[in-house]
Amino acid sequence: MKFLLLFACLLPLWGCRQASLDDAPITSIGVDVDENSVIGFSDIYESIRFVKLETLDDNLIGRIDKLVATEDYYIVMDRSLANMIFVFNSDGSFLNRIGTIGRGPNEYDSPDDIAYDEHENVLLVFCHNFKTILRFKLDGTFVGETKFDWWVNSIFSVGENAYLLYFNNRVQPNRRKNAFNIAIINKDGAIQERLYPYIKEYGELSPPQPSFTHFQNEVLFTPYYFNKTYMLKDNKIETKYSLDFKKHNIPEAALKNKTSKELDKIIRENDYAYMITLHETTSHIICQYIYKQIRYDCFYAKETETVKSSSMYFNDMYALLTGQTFSCTKGDSLISYIDPQFINYYKDLMGALNNNNFHDVLNNRFLASLPDSRVKENYMKIISSSNIIITDEEINFINSIDESDNPILMIAKLKKF
Repeated sequence: MKFLLLFACLLPLWGCRQASLDDAPITSIGVDVDENSVIGFSDIYESIRFVKLETLDDNLIGRIDKLVATEDYYIVMDRSLANMIFVFNSDGSFLNRIGTIGRGPNEYDSPDDIAYDEHENVLLVFCHNFKTILRFKLDGTFVGETKFDWWVNSIFSVGENAYLLYFNNRVQPNRRKNAFNIAIINKDGAIQERLYPYIKEYGELSPPQPSFTHFQNEVLFTPYYFNKTYMLKDNKIETKYSLDFKKHNIPEAALKNKTSKELDKIIRENDYAYMITLHETTSHIICQYIYKQIRYDCFYAKETETVKSSSMYFNDMYALLTGQTFSCTKGDSLISYIDPQFINYYKDLMGALNNNNFHDVLNNRFLASLPDSRVKENYMKIISSSNIIITDEEINFINSIDESDNPILMIAKLKKF
């Protein structure tokens, strides 16, 4: 894990500079923040499909708190209702639960975070109260555990026999904060690296759940507020991407000696924007950012360097269904989910479409609920230019969903634009 050593020297957050660190991003993505922007699915997606997660008495999902997609499976962590982890096949059929709730051997009282270790094909389940990572095969077989002596916020798999622990400035059992915020440990719990030192000027700005993602053989890390994503690869670390919100950038001076609460107040009062996650695929970079307390998605096409950004969408491709903000990537596809409690709205819409003109129904049912604004105008433009025909297949799909069902996944393949 020597390639992670330089992680401790990131600037401005990490306090020291080394000659091998290139602090200039490979790509700076300029984002024009537009509160009125509306994106049609056909503008960003080549295709979409839906996967219904099978609903059974012993796998009811209250909320998807984290979703992990492997080549063959979807893994769902639900801490709100089931307090459990479920594994589904690629077609949505239920496979099994992961682990058991309890306080005995190989059990957890709550799944506080999960991560997939592709090197050993096991799921890492973090239990905060037990200070333990449990390891399971995806068929539910327990294969081992790793214990440590710290209060940990989240985990990530960063290499073969290497787990990242993120502390988020927690006060530790010795009633002190660690001098660092990240440790890399092996399966036996032995520390391999101590990273991300606590710097007083910036230390209170650590996000509660930072964004760690994989792209090919790279580990990408995106801390809140600083609008940069860092890359760990081949014994070096460098700033890989940055987002430029122009007049909405947070001035660096505003970041110093602030708590998150104080900085959030400054951000609201000055209409600043900040990045919270970044995912990379072979064709796109997809960032999520916060502006005026609303989450936006930013799509950057690598080949053309075209940027599309919005918090509002219209599904002009299939059955009008629109998923929540995407949860993860799989290949060149984004995966989001739809909460079935809203399905009756779509059923009513489909019923109205049986005997009426499509555009008239949308104008009366959807656009009428929006106040006159540029947002409404932009929705009208997309709707009027969309040549949508709702098929029997789409109607049957909507009618097959019950509001008490498990969430429906939307897998959207990104389009070159």
